[in-house]
Amino acid sequence: MSIAELLFVAAGICLLLALLAIVPMLTTKRRWLAAIFVVIGVGCFADGIYQRSTRDEVTTENIESKVREWLDAFKMGTRLVPDNNAYFNFEVSPPAGVTSPGMNVARMYDHPHYLEFVARLSVSEDDKAFFSKLSESQKIEFVLELRSELAKAKILAIVDASAGSLIITILHRTPITIGLTESAFLEQVEDVSFAQTTANDTIELGLIRRGKFMPQPSPTLNTGASRP
Repeated sequence: MSIAELLFVAAGICLLLALLAIVPMLTTKRRWLAAIFVVIGVGCFADGIYQRSTRDEVTTENIESKVREWLDAFKMGTRLVPDNNAYFNFEVSPPAGVTSPGMNVARMYDHPHYLEFVARLSVSEDDKAFFSKLSESQKIEFVLELRSELAKAKILAIVDASAGSLIITILHRTPITIGLTESAFLEQVEDVSFAQTTANDTIELGLIRRGKFMPQPSPTLNTGASRP
């Protein structure tokens, strides 16, 4: 039984006792007895309403259970991964039948009042081989173009083109407040998914313009570390 339910029970008992006290009160004039029970009953009832209304509010204490609850509600796969830098770090995979990369949702020690959504994309071996054949000036131009397109879409991302590879880390943060609801959380997840699509298509179009023959779905989830 929850605290709110206990308070409602206590309120009911006190109000009942107050009602029973009315009969002897009429002859003994012990009005204070009924008054005490009425005050206690009304107080418990009011506090019960408050507890019930605030039960679903998001706090830093219950955010981990809320995140898991929301992810489960939309049939997303979740796995708690070890992370010494986080209060919790969930590796999230899309629902069955949805072919899209996953992401990580975490609450980090250095930003305890925020949820962090992190997704990593890495190109396929074919794209990596094609990219490595580009001249240095073409690679620089490609990376600048990719960063520019992501910035235009207001996507916070780190593009790593070192060692002939191409890895994009997408980072999104949202504050942990009482205004964070299931629908607001889902919107953040969808924003990261849209960012993944934008990054993927920008990469493919950029490679096509530089001579690649056919676009193929290349970015895949890197399930390594949780953040850049």
